[in-house]
Amino acid sequence: MLIFYTDKNPCVIIDALSNDDRFTRADILSAVAQNTPSDIEFYSESIGNPKIYSCEYSAEFSHIGIPLGEGMKTKFSAMIKSAPGELVSAFSPKFLTSSKNLSDMGNALGKIANPQTWLTYGVMVVQIPGYGISKKTVTRSFIAYAAPVEPDAFGTTTTMFVSGAMVDDILLKTECAFQIDKKTSLQSQLSSLLSKNGWTGTFNASQASNMPATEILFHPMKFYDLIDEICLQNKMIPIIDEKKKNITFNSANPGGAPKSSNNYPSFSFLGYKGNLSWGLSVENYSNIKFKTMMFDPQLFQGIIIYNDIYSAFFGGLTKQPGPPSIIGKTIDAYSAFVIRYIIKWSREDLYVELTASNNWIMAMFRVDGLLESSIYNAVLK
Repeated sequence: MLIFYTDKNPCVIIDALSNDDRFTRADILSAVAQNTPSDIEFYSESIGNPKIYSCEYSAEFSHIGIPLGEGMKTKFSAMIKSAPGELVSAFSPKFLTSSKNLSDMGNALGKIANPQTWLTYGVMVVQIPGYGISKKTVTRSFIAYAAPVEPDAFGTTTTMFVSGAMVDDILLKTECAFQIDKKTSLQSQLSSLLSKNGWTGTFNASQASNMPATEILFHPMKFYDLIDEICLQNKMIPIIDEKKKNITFNSANPGGAPKSSNNYPSFSFLGYKGNLSWGLSVENYSNIKFKTMMFDPQLFQGIIIYNDIYSAFFGGLTKQPGPPSIIGKTIDAYSAFVIRYIIKWSREDLYVELTASNNWIMAMFRVDGLLESSIYNAVLK
């Protein structure tokens, strides 16, 4: 389900021909109410009944966490076939030039677009299969900034291509200008920055008295970009919890990885434990990449992967202590950290693609760049 808050009557797109995208009216009303944008005045007013349309569509939401200094980027893309006219008009220019009468023509230049109330907020809602009547969903909010419409070769149907990103990736907030000094601890300065923007911070005990690496003035930039730049300067990894509006700061050093936990989401390839997974591959020499059943992923969260296929792929990775066993055979478990995820929905596909690193510090860098530097240094010697 896609929800677009085009005005006080949101536009809802579902694919009624797909079993994975069927919602009752009560489900839709609940999703609209729970995800209504609250950061601008226009949406603080009461929301009317949504207008619901059934269209074939596909949607994808990705969140990238590396490389350090360029991470925390989000991207939303969707393709909607035969999109309703109401949704198409939401992305049309709001300038009005009319020749009905002289006054309309004279006032044409005074009718300017207002970006504050014409931002098109959206929500992607995906059901997690296997919960029967009590639906469990994964939601991601975004701002749609472009939606061109293209006709097919015969001109009988049209397709809308929607592009978007998370709110804090799009909006530039001037209060995000910030100056770091070396007179007070980094924790106190970051706590002040977060509180001004409606966030809270969680710091390790060892970071409480750390001083900033350098004094620097950051010009106004997007909130996530500012956090990313500060963490790059001070060798920290921010773990963001959108729902709780909290950022946990971990060290980028080897000892700064989150502690392993048995409560991490688990994955296996033959159904031994956790989510069923497939499409195992390696990326950038050291990162694990695979597809799995739908769940609610978070950037930099810990996961556990069970090698129930006994693949040599895991040979160089660090094992979890105390591996489980089944039918007299040992199944090794490996902990890793999510550095990128893609949520994919269409009539043909319903999965999450994960890219994870078994090595915390190596997750923060591009290995190919390190190898190139080593080769270059060797040649110079």
